[in-house]
Amino acid sequence: MKRDICLILSIMMDHEPHSIHELAEKTRCSEFDVMKVFHGGTINYLFDLISTPLGKGIEASCYYRLNKRGIFRTYR
Repeated sequence: MKRDICLILSIMMDHEPHSIHELAEKTRCSEFDVMKVFHGGTINYLFDLISTPLGKGIEASCYYRLNKRGIFRTYR
């Protein structure tokens, strides 16, 4: 799952996809896995949701950011 999140983040930062379907295609993940990433699902560590049209479309109001220690979520 951590690999999936990193892949999703890197694609979002580069391309800003506009739908779950598009993001699933680009990451070769299922749409369900993509949604789990956005909604926290069963992920046991923190990450930020990016404020792109896709993120806003699924009620995301956070930023994704990668740093040396990993992926963190900051609620706004």
